[in-house]
Amino acid sequence: MRQLIPTMMSLSFKTSENNTEQELLLQEEWEFLQEALLTIKPHYRSVIILKGLKEFLIKEIAEILNCTELKVRVDYHRAIAQLKKQVAKGEGGAFDAK
Repeated sequence: MRQLIPTMMSLSFKTSENNTEQELLLQEEWEFLQEALLTIKPHYRSVIILKGLKEFLIKEIAEILNCTELKVRVDYHRAIAQLKKQVAKGEGGAFDAK
């Protein structure tokens, strides 16, 4: 199963290893993921960005969002579930939403 955020985090559009077609496909997937992020709750979006993209620690995110570490953990998993649902709804197979 491909994971959404780690897959997107590993994208590197500036590498010369990828051919133009692969780069275009990765760019399209990234844009689609950004659109899906806009459809989830703002708090969930913040948690995903801070943890999944910016790689903050749970403790740091809790301090930033002024909530408990447990809430950050729970909300992150809920946010990923919502994001996967949005991705599954809107596209035909670039991501595995299982």
